[in-house]
Amino acid sequence: MTRDADGPGLRLYLSRLIEGGWNEEQLRDSLRRSDEFRHRDLEAIIRRVFREVLGRDPDASGIATYQRSLGRGMTEAEMRADLARSREGAERQIALAITRAYRKTLHRDPDAGGLESYTKLMRQKGWSENDVRNDLRHSEEARKVRGG
Repeated sequence: MTRDADGPGLRLYLSRLIEGGWNEEQLRDSLRRSDEFRHRDLEAIIRRVFREVLGRDPDASGIATYQRSLGRGMTEAEMRADLARSREGAERQIALAITRAYRKTLHRDPDAGGLESYTKLMRQKGWSENDVRNDLRHSEEARKVRGG
C-alpha cells in the first residue's frame, strides 16, 4: 500500500505481530487480502510509478502487464524495483547520475558526446557518479568554471 497506517490499523497489526506472534509475511498477506488493497486504482499507480522511475507514461502493454501483476499481489515497491532493474530503468539511472555530475561540477547538462562517453565508462568499467564528478573536476572546462 502507499499510505501510512492509520491509528486503528496500526494498533490492530501491532497486536497481531506482538500478541499473535505474526511474522512479516503473515502481515503482508493480510494486507494483500484487504478490501483497500484489492480495490486500488491500479492504472493510477502504474502511471505514477512509470513517471517516477522511467520518466515517462506507460504504454498499453506496460499497463496491461502491471495490472495483472498488481492484481496478483505485487506491491508498488516491487513494481518500482522491477522497473528500476529493467534495461530502460538502468539506462535512465546512468543518465541521471551523469547529468547530476555535470550540473554539480560544470553547472550545465551534459552534451551528447559526454553523455555517451560517461555512459560507456559506467557500463563497462563500473564507474560511479562520483568517478564521473572526479573526472570532470580535472577537465579544462572545470578549471575555467573555477576561474583558474
